[in-house]
Amino acid sequence: MLKVGIIGANGKAGALIAKAAVNRGMAVTAIVRQETDQDQGYTILVKDLFALTPVDVQALDVLVSAVNFPDDSTKFDAATQHLIKLVRGTQIHLMIVGGAGSLWLDTAHTQQLKDAPDFPSAFKPTATAMAQSLATLKAAKDVNWTYVSPAADFSYMGGLTGKYVITDDVFATDDDGKSFLSYKDYAQAFVTIMAKKIYRQKHVGVHHV
Repeated sequence: MLKVGIIGANGKAGALIAKAAVNRGMAVTAIVRQETDQDQGYTILVKDLFALTPVDVQALDVLVSAVNFPDDSTKFDAATQHLIKLVRGTQIHLMIVGGAGSLWLDTAHTQQLKDAPDFPSAFKPTATAMAQSLATLKAAKDVNWTYVSPAADFSYMGGLTGKYVITDDVFATDDDGKSFLSYKDYAQAFVTIMAKKIYRQKHVGVHHV
């Protein structure tokens, strides 16, 4: 049984990932800053991300970061640095809920989505901070990681369709030119990636087809 710790398991993405993991028979530990509903099929560890120690995560197979820092985007890179310290030199698979802004617009990796002229300015600071945290992750030595970016239009209101595709780190759209993904389908894809070993050391994207 895969043992999974999910930091931010009471957030929008984290809660759905936790539910999807439980439904697939994984042993889930919700790592949260405040007590959450006990009747979710998982155990709970009340602790801030930055207070976590290697001892807290040593029994895990997978450590998921589904945290967000809406009031201080600089914390994304600091969080990634701390996560790297927690798992470096271990077999723990570090998985991070990323953003679409980090996806590349071309296979030559010359421009990211966040740098496109029509990228919404309101999201630029967060997207830039998340891209930096991804660069930090890629540069880390002796770390087993996967960074999972959703589509540009990432909707919490969308339902579970199962009609999604897991791609590489280049921005992609469906046949109608749309880049859309529901949170529920993202959670399902995330757990699929978690269960397989073929996506290790990779930045991947997920979008509806």
